[in-house]
Amino acid sequence: MNKCKKCGKEFEPQKGLKSYCSMSCRNSRTWNEEDKKKKRESAKKSDLVKKSIEKAHKVNLDPELMVSIAKKRKETVKSKIMEADFDSLSFERLRKRIIYEQHETCNHCKNSEWMGHAIPL
Repeated sequence: MNKCKKCGKEFEPQKGLKSYCSMSCRNSRTWNEEDKKKKRESAKKSDLVKKSIEKAHKVNLDPELMVSIAKKRKETVKSKIMEADFDSLSFERLRKRIIYEQHETCNHCKNSEWMGHAIPL
């Protein structure tokens, strides 16, 4: 008898289910605290995370300057998407272009926010 990694229930191992009692436990997207801690520690050791943290500390930019840089970058991307040939755009860029063309409002009701929050179009 094995003990399920997810729920702790004892079970008889089967093909494909050696560590979990069922497919629902195996495919579950909820994590126990021990697994969450392992993932956090693993992410901290990631080279990509280390580089981004080092870069943030080296640059040490003023928050207002960072916001203005982000706005300029967004405007640049927006202008490139709007100027590009419609048929050459990827799905995600087509989606963004349509949102820009509709001025980030619902095409049907013309609302841009609901209950104080932006509508995710």
